[in-house]
Amino acid sequence: MRSSPRPSLAALAACLVIAGVSQARDLNRQNYLLGELPSGMGGAAVSLSGDPIAIFYNPAGLAGMTRQGLSLSASAYQARWEDYSGVLDLTAMRADMESQTFATFPDSVVYSLPVDSNEGQDGLHHVLALALLIPDYDKLDAKLDAGFRGGLDGTGFDLKGSYFLEELTYWAGPAYALSIGGFLRVGLSLFGLVTTSTARSNTGLKYRATVDDPGNPEVSFYSTQTYERTALGVTALLQLGLQAQVWRGLELGLTVRSGTLGSIYTEGKDLMFSSLTVEDADGNPYPGTRAYVDRVETDEGELAYRLPWMLALGVSYTEPGRYRLALDGTYHFPLGRWRYYDGPLVFPEDPSGQPIRDVNRALYPVEWRQLAGAFNVNAGAEVTLVEGWLLRLGAFTNFSVVDQDFYAERRLERQALFLPRLTSFGVSLGGGMVGERTTTSVGVVYVYGLGESFSMDELFGEPVQRSGVVAHTLTVVVSGSAKL
Repeated sequence: MRSSPRPSLAALAACLVIAGVSQARDLNRQNYLLGELPSGMGGAAVSLSGDPIAIFYNPAGLAGMTRQGLSLSASAYQARWEDYSGVLDLTAMRADMESQTFATFPDSVVYSLPVDSNEGQDGLHHVLALALLIPDYDKLDAKLDAGFRGGLDGTGFDLKGSYFLEELTYWAGPAYALSIGGFLRVGLSLFGLVTTSTARSNTGLKYRATVDDPGNPEVSFYSTQTYERTALGVTALLQLGLQAQVWRGLELGLTVRSGTLGSIYTEGKDLMFSSLTVEDADGNPYPGTRAYVDRVETDEGELAYRLPWMLALGVSYTEPGRYRLALDGTYHFPLGRWRYYDGPLVFPEDPSGQPIRDVNRALYPVEWRQLAGAFNVNAGAEVTLVEGWLLRLGAFTNFSVVDQDFYAERRLERQALFLPRLTSFGVSLGGGMVGERTTTSVGVVYVYGLGESFSMDELFGEPVQRSGVVAHTLTVVVSGSAKL
């Protein structure tokens, strides 16, 4: 009598679902810092004026600009390491996973234009600005290699996978700032946001089982899946800023940033290849089983990129020609659940063109999000070493906005595998040279994160465990500005 290996197909089908976790990520808000001054001062810039990157941190600070200028800042080098410990943690098998990524990208280009010759000490002073920023960049390139052999029944697993995610969000838009008597500044900026998201995954599982059949004592299952996605979303947000000089050298700042204003345009394309073969010990198709190769795709996906409301307060003190100190507190409000990426359920088709209605073989591009609130503190200092040469240093917190309880409650742990909740801290060090018409700066930002994600244990019928995660991000920022 032959024992059918069909019950093991459930494990294979579950394994294929893992490709669906390849998605863009919402993690922490400050894995790197924008701009010339903030990249050295720990991102503490809400109360600082006269730097073009104020268009991002507090548009009121643009009113401190007295000359037409162009500012450029680039992350000349960014390296990020992520280690997932116990991503598989079973009695007979344990596996870790790691990701190492390297990237270079421009983070800001700002053009500022004072529209009058008043330097802001008396009367009104108006400044316009236009910026292209990349404040959100995330990349994951992870690999998994796990296996188990030697069960009493002759079973064994080999699980291999590679997972790639990359997301960039471009902010582009104008700003207006007004200085009133040099003591009060107000500013408003409007940004259009364009998010591009790329996801790729390759997962393969080999499963060996012994069956009650003297003629075919061993059966092997080979299951693979390749998944690719490209998506684009367009939205917008508003930002309002205030700054006030309350005492000689002492400045206060306030920034209110709206949440994203719905989806202006969205699209997504998904492609999936999956296969299953079942062979006996001689490599022949096993009787009573059906192999398949599927190609499933859709171009009807939608990406809903969202950011929550943000409130930031800052204070700074400046001794001209000697030093300045700055301290900020920023709160990112929570966001309730929504479908971050959504698309139709698409089935493979049989030779006659009819859909094969098997959810384990279907392309189901749906991802959920829910964001927790996060409060961060930024502190920085700038010291004049000698005339024209500056030293900057800073420190900041970088807490996660991932709401893991949401994924656990809705049984979406596998979808949230690469959404670790990280408690992160960062430090920055930079130097600058100030000339008559130009400035040049170099900053180094390091962020350390420690937290947890979810395991893949459910793939093998075990309860989902928490996987420990450690992340390091090192960014070198090169910046410069010129008065035109």
